[in-house]
Amino acid sequence: MIGDPAFVSVWDLSQLLDDDPTFAAEALALLSRDHVDKKSTYTVASSASALLNVWLQRGELKCYDERRQVGTDFDAILCPDGDGDYTDAQEIVERAWLVSRTDFALLVESYRMTMPAALVRNPQEHNDSTLLLTEYGYTVDGAAHALHDQWGADEAKWRRRIMDAVAAGNLRVRDPKDGAYYVPATPRTFYERISVADLNAWLAKSGTTFELDEAHDLIPSSPRRAPESVDRNRIIDGFPVCRNAVENREYWDDKLSRPPKWLVSARISVGKPGVSSRWDPAQVAHALVGKKAMTIRALDVAMKNFPDWENEWREQTTLDRD
Repeated sequence: MIGDPAFVSVWDLSQLLDDDPTFAAEALALLSRDHVDKKSTYTVASSASALLNVWLQRGELKCYDERRQVGTDFDAILCPDGDGDYTDAQEIVERAWLVSRTDFALLVESYRMTMPAALVRNPQEHNDSTLLLTEYGYTVDGAAHALHDQWGADEAKWRRRIMDAVAAGNLRVRDPKDGAYYVPATPRTFYERISVADLNAWLAKSGTTFELDEAHDLIPSSPRRAPESVDRNRIIDGFPVCRNAVENREYWDDKLSRPPKWLVSARISVGKPGVSSRWDPAQVAHALVGKKAMTIRALDVAMKNFPDWENEWREQTTLDRD
């Protein structure tokens, strides 16, 4: 995650916020209004980083150490330098802790604050391919950015609206690796892709005159790989929802023959008498998480039965892990 343009360290974020006079003034007003700490006397100079710390302590803004989320009850033991100063030790910790730029932007928007100019991303400047259009479409972040770029729309507002539509099932998403439609356990603003056609159809239904240009910021994507799949027996053997093998087969038999809504998107092709339907193991795993039939930890073990999909599964569930 370090070096990923979708994230920024707590240390760098704090510095950027302190240097933005508009955000600092709004932070002071918010802290004063909410009386976060009655014993503290906030100033414009200290309010931006103070508000950031409040959001982190409350858990309103998630923070990650490598790929693990840092809990609100986390305690770090800091060692002072020879002069008894803890500044360098604090900097080391805060440079290692990362927050998602998108999470931060959504939080700022929810408080109706002004996004600091230094944090507004330009896809070309930052070489941030998550904002650019591929043959499979835009990410949620990219779609919101394109609406702002092409139509002057409010990027934060449209990011939230698009994400709400995805979460509600009103916008289909594609796997960025092969373009296949699927239902992720936890949709992310920077990963799944939405085709321009699907976005424009949804925009039209939303009553807006906005329409995205299919050629805007188009970049080549990785070559499409042929659909890969396994048969029902490998799914049954590979995903032990029930510890008892007989019970596990009973659990799967009906679901693989007549897939319920939560599982149907994992089916690659429909079978026929004597020929099994074909299934995508990674999407089966996502479906099981969404149904709460297995935990991510248990599925990590199960996915070792499907080595061709294991890396894909881990990549797609990076931010779902504690």
